[in-house]
Amino acid sequence: MHVVNREIEIETTPSPDTTTSSQSHTSDRSILLAAKGGGVSFAGSIFAYGSRFVIGILLARLLGAEQLGLYTLALSALTIAAGLAGLGLAPALVRYVSVFVKRQDIARLWGTLQVGLGLGMIVSLGVGIGLFALAPIIAERLFDEPSLVPLLRLGSLMIPFSVLGNMLAAATRGFNKMQYTAVAQNIAQPMIRLIMLVVVALVIGLDAVNALAVLILAVAIVFTILLYFLNRLFNLRRPLHTAQRNLRQMLSFSLPVYGTRLIKTFRGNIQTLLLGSFQAITTVGVFAVARRVNMVGLMFHQAIATTSAPIVSGLYDQGKKVQLARFYQTMTKWSFTVNLPLFLILQLFPGVILLVFGKEYVGGATALTILAWGNLVEASTGICGVVIDMTGKTGL
Repeated sequence: MHVVNREIEIETTPSPDTTTSSQSHTSDRSILLAAKGGGVSFAGSIFAYGSRFVIGILLARLLGAEQLGLYTLALSALTIAAGLAGLGLAPALVRYVSVFVKRQDIARLWGTLQVGLGLGMIVSLGVGIGLFALAPIIAERLFDEPSLVPLLRLGSLMIPFSVLGNMLAAATRGFNKMQYTAVAQNIAQPMIRLIMLVVVALVIGLDAVNALAVLILAVAIVFTILLYFLNRLFNLRRPLHTAQRNLRQMLSFSLPVYGTRLIKTFRGNIQTLLLGSFQAITTVGVFAVARRVNMVGLMFHQAIATTSAPIVSGLYDQGKKVQLARFYQTMTKWSFTVNLPLFLILQLFPGVILLVFGKEYVGGATALTILAWGNLVEASTGICGVVIDMTGKTGL
């Protein structure tokens, strides 16, 4: 018996060549998975950007710079409010759903979904009510724009749908189903918006309030679609008490992420808010168009980052750091290679591109070239933020 056990031990002990081959196979498999998921996400992003580009032209031409400025200002305030309500739970859902799916730990998986969706619902409802109540103070004292009040109050209805929609999308990505986010947020949402905007413009005419109402309805529909997708992946009609929740673990992960997400949210919207406070509202509209065009520079990078999150989490949880390092290097090369030609186009032809939206927006050409440099730097650093978050080092 001793001899047999020894023979089994010898046969099952991997040689260095076998270990290296196994690591290479795992790394290649992860890269292929990222390529597939990144391709799906990128295709969805291209469709979404194409649709939103058309929406941007439609809004810019039908609303004019002043109404577009009001719409953009309200949207920036809503984005910050939704960021405040998010608590960093979306990245936590990606990480822990991915880990517990691989471990086949149903109790902890169910508990993770309960904590993420439950907390998201409670906080987003609170923030939405707060924004509705404080709308006059924000509009009149901060921006000196009383006409912003109805937009903020209407927009407060969107916050719970937006926050919970992001939670549901994050949960589906934790299951490594990138196509669900692509279908719901990148295809369905812009298509619904575009169709409804055209209908509203033809029937009753378009203004900032109508444009925002269309966006809210589209976000609510996408929330319903994502809820359906998650229920297909994991039946949500099950007893609550069968879950094993770990609220402290999730919050210890999510709160540091929450801080960085707030910084990113403010960073992305602070220019709009400052312009709204110190400049004419038409300046906000011009800058909004420049930002919209600039978004094309990060489409592929964001698709890669979204797809990479559950893969990084899984590799780190399994202790495969060599494969993780190779994976990071490959994703960084892809991100920079795709971003560089887009960066050059934005540097060479900013005014020509902005002219598509109308002559009054060409003044944003300088802002567009500066924003493009930021995209190039972000793409060049690769998925470092994803690696830090998905390895649990969110305090960094």
